[in-house]
Amino acid sequence: MTNKNPNITEGIEGEFVGHGLVFGKFMPPTNGHLYLINFARLSCRKLTIMVCSLPTEPIPGEQRYKWIKELFPDCNVVHHYIDIPQEPKGPDDVVFFETWRNSIYKHCPGEKFDALFASEPYGYKMANVMDIKFIPVDVKRDLVQISGTAMRKNPLLHWQYLHPVVRT
Repeated sequence: MTNKNPNITEGIEGEFVGHGLVFGKFMPPTNGHLYLINFARLSCRKLTIMVCSLPTEPIPGEQRYKWIKELFPDCNVVHHYIDIPQEPKGPDDVVFFETWRNSIYKHCPGEKFDALFASEPYGYKMANVMDIKFIPVDVKRDLVQISGTAMRKNPLLHWQYLHPVVRT
């Protein structure tokens, strides 16, 4: 696995997004996650990062929340801890996406988002349900070729894809 450009230095071309949203488990936060967040951060006037967790996960949500907060002190970092469905029942499961939309706004009362930045296929549908713009970032994993799943399966093999804050 190679990184073509792991240190993003600019965001989207054109006008900045007012308020962006990135959410995920970040279990653990890999350089791929950091690339996504940095891209969003440099593309927005304000960025909210939502760290989603369940009590049964192998890396406690509170720890992941602290890592992201430390790595991105200039962003609004929120811990989403409500146990709601994690996968849609099918491609047209509108209830799933509406449940997530409602939960996101419950965790971010009074916030108005303009765009969702995501590297996962769910991003388009989630943004559509939230009635905001979808901005895909490195969906093919061409720039930082690592996933949280691969990292959890063999952390030592993928150690170089972890930020030093997370390695401790």
